[in-house]
Amino acid sequence: MLKISDVVFVVGGLGLALAACSSPPPPPPATSAPPPSAPSVSDLVGARGSSGEMELQKRGYSPAVTKGLTTFWWHPAGTCVRVVTAQGRYKTVEPASGVQCGKTTASAAPAAPAAPAASGQTISQATPTKDEQACLQAIAAKTQNADVVLLTGTETSEANNAVYVGVGPQHAKWRCLVKNGQVSEMTSMTDEGRL
Repeated sequence: MLKISDVVFVVGGLGLALAACSSPPPPPPATSAPPPSAPSVSDLVGARGSSGEMELQKRGYSPAVTKGLTTFWWHPAGTCVRVVTAQGRYKTVEPASGVQCGKTTASAAPAAPAAPAASGQTISQATPTKDEQACLQAIAAKTQNADVVLLTGTETSEANNAVYVGVGPQHAKWRCLVKNGQVSEMTSMTDEGRL
């Protein structure tokens, strides 16, 4: 014989089971959004240097490594671009590897320290001054080689500043005398001017 308490228990248990069935389904597992991509920069070819820098920064890029007239810009999306400046304008804006921006992986480590040049000098990581820029451009034009880097050891004086530049893959050492952006002399310091 069924007791009233048994009926209440069965009906109550059935109510709980029905309530569990009518609850909304759990939300789907969260999917991670695809990583953002870096904005294109190819439209900056021909831009004035200062305007180009501001635009790159607006687009999320930051300067990673500077070698003479070439600056490698890094975007947190894992993109590196190489910018070559000539006569105050962006001559080249092209993709580069993360390693060139000093990154070992896409998540990225800090920029690599300056590498020693073949001449025994160290490549400067500093942004070139007006005089250093003038020397880099003058030596690139004289040697007809755009692969120029600023070496450490610029010497300043009242008459002229001595700026040291590495040319070509071996960083053949050149000295440039310059004051207020005006180059007065360029001299090869290695093997009578041969690169």
